[in-house]
Amino acid sequence: MEVIGAFSTEHAARLAHLTKRQVEYWDRSDVYSPSLATGLPRQPFGRIYSFRDVVALRTLALLRRDVSLQQLRKLGQWLRQNYDTPWASLEFAIDAGQVFFRDPDHGVWISAKPLGQAVMSYRIETIAAEMESRLAKLRQRPTADFGRIVRHRYVAQNQYVVAGTRIPTEIIWDYHVAGYSTDDILREYTELTSADVEAAIVFESERLAG
Repeated sequence: MEVIGAFSTEHAARLAHLTKRQVEYWDRSDVYSPSLATGLPRQPFGRIYSFRDVVALRTLALLRRDVSLQQLRKLGQWLRQNYDTPWASLEFAIDAGQVFFRDPDHGVWISAKPLGQAVMSYRIETIAAEMESRLAKLRQRPTADFGRIVRHRYVAQNQYVVAGTRIPTEIIWDYHVAGYSTDDILREYTELTSADVEAAIVFESERLAG
């Protein structure tokens, strides 16, 4: 729920744990100015701070502990061009004196130096999902291997196998002899195709006949 309030410079400074002099200086030096500026800073009611302004001042006060005022001023000028009430609505973080903020639309962290550069983040869940996807693609057999029988001395102890797999043709033949249909064999070896099964049966029958 939005908090409605109107605060003088003195009250805003007190709420934000700043001195009145700091708040006035930030106003003059374009670090942060109130939402309502009706006159000169030292005129009665010349500067009126909203609750959002107070939140922004407190945010700046916390950031100022680790970041130079010059950097905050430069960042604030850029933020005002791209976000509404940035100091009161964005999420900030500091690492080694460097300010980062999270873009609310895309959820990415953005570096304040250089301004606007997205920060790369790496999540284990995302990396694992990417690797699983790549592994699935790696396991996909080229269509050129379907129905082809090969033998390699480093694969399945030099037995004849269905290309792109480690499944010996002898095993497929044994299932065939035992009365398994092509569909039955495919249920046992989901990576095979009907062309693989048929080719293995033909190959083994010819090999045994020869």
